[in-house]
Amino acid sequence: MPTNTFVWLKNNNKALLEDMEEAIKNIDSKILTIIKSDQGLHTNYKNAVSVPGIGPVTAAALICFTGNFTKFKNSKQLGSYCGVVPFERSSGMYRGKQRVSKKANKHLKSLLHMGALSIMTSNNNFGRYYAKKLKKVKIKWQQ
Repeated sequence: MPTNTFVWLKNNNKALLEDMEEAIKNIDSKILTIIKSDQGLHTNYKNAVSVPGIGPVTAAALICFTGNFTKFKNSKQLGSYCGVVPFERSSGMYRGKQRVSKKANKHLKSLLHMGALSIMTSNNNFGRYYAKKLKKVKIKWQQ
């Protein structure tokens, strides 16, 4: 599709896009109101948002999908559920590739992945550390 077609679509659907953006803002504010109404939710939300790369959407999703972090006994179970812990398939002397469980929550995995990408490209301690390691090892993390 030519670029001017996209411009035409954007211009003709501007009111619809503005309505959708307003609806998203309203939903986000309602979610935040619900989180602030419960002390336990609010405490865990503030703790999650304090982690670099975790924003309001990711923090709210973590709280929702994990039942306010009560569904799992330990961090390994949570990491496995989020799809960030690889498992090795091995048998006897055979060592297979490490893969993430197919049962992982793909939505949470993508949110955490995007948070990690934002940290790697930022100009904070984590971004500088990643750039330093990238120069030293010369193997880039596949994005």
